[in-house]
Amino acid sequence: MFDPFLCIVQLFWVQPSRKEGPIQIIKHPLDLKHKHLKVVELSGYYGRRCEDELVAYLSHYAVGLEQLIIDPRNNTSIPCVPMFDDIERSETARLCDKQQLPKLVPKHVKLIIL
Repeated sequence: MFDPFLCIVQLFWVQPSRKEGPIQIIKHPLDLKHKHLKVVELSGYYGRRCEDELVAYLSHYAVGLEQLIIDPRNNTSIPCVPMFDDIERSETARLCDKQQLPKLVPKHVKLIIL
């Protein structure tokens, strides 16, 4: 559903599959723009193609976007001590994010990678 007055989006990823291939932007038939969406926070971001496509979509359609916050940590509602694999995965994701995300995000959008 399209909401032109959408102001904030928060997404929490839970193990989506990682696929290879070119990044595609999903096209709206009416080319509708989100003018009021200012901040997007993606938690659990790991640089999967579907996540990169979401960033590309937001870059194209969220014309009012001011801030994109990327948190590669796997945040869940259950507090726990991060395991070594989780820490290593977060560090790998953070490195990939710093390399590929600036190419997808417009210059006027403040990109914050936690």
